[in-house]
Amino acid sequence: MLDVGLVGFGFAGKVFHAPVIRAVEGLRLTAIVQRSGGSEFLHSVDDLLARPVDLVVIATPNTSHHPIAKQ
Repeated sequence: MLDVGLVGFGFAGKVFHAPVIRAVEGLRLTAIVQRSGGSEFLHSVDDLLARPVDLVVIATPNTSHHPIAKQ
């Protein structure tokens, strides 16, 4: 089982990425980073990277995608 973190929970994250991650056998969505949200959401990529995740999906706008991927 791979623990997956998702960065970005706008339209693409909610409608495409999260449902696909949840539907794929062997993947478990364990953390979501979004700018605002409740207790189940993280508020920074650093918080996500401090967790034991095996895979990170980046579903952010093009302008932030590359810097987050480098991080």
